Amino acid sequence: MRKIGFILMVSIVAAACNKKPQAPQTVKYVERDSLSFDVIADTITYDVIIKNTVITDPVTDEFLRYLDKTSLIDWIFSSVYSGEIIAYDYFSGAVISTDDLKDIEKSKSFSRESIGKIQFAEAWYYNKEHNIFKKKVISMVLGLEQFNSDGTLRGYKPVFKLYLN
Repeated sequence: MRKIGFILMVSIVAAACNKKPQAPQTVKYVERDSLSFDVIADTITYDVIIKNTVITDPVTDEFLRYLDKTSLIDWIFSSVYSGEIIAYDYFSGAVISTDDLKDIEKSKSFSRESIGKIQFAEAWYYNKEHNIFKKKVISMVLGLEQFNSDGTLRGYKPVFKLYLN
């Protein structure tokens, strides 16, 4: 019985490894001009640092020089409080009520200033004919800085997840 289970597991893993990527689909955007876009990535997830935690890192300061972080974070929170955007718990997927969000903001471990990263999930599209590349944000996760006892950055704790569009 164990031998059959092992063979079955190896077969499933081998089949998954041999899976070929699907050909890009064509999607229509309705803008000024109706253009067809090929899907480059239907979902791609990546992190963006929005706060330089290393004082001696001038490169990150240079990358962030045009970011108005305060306005971005304030816009996100005001959009959640007004009901324009719904905040979800990163782990459970449950809706975070405005009262719960107020409690999060009141906690000692939270500060809007300590939000140092956003994880984006996006769809990427390309129009060859016009050489246009478009990105559509699917979701955002705000990351709160977490430090070790010696003051070094340990990582980021998810505050909440937002779905856009």
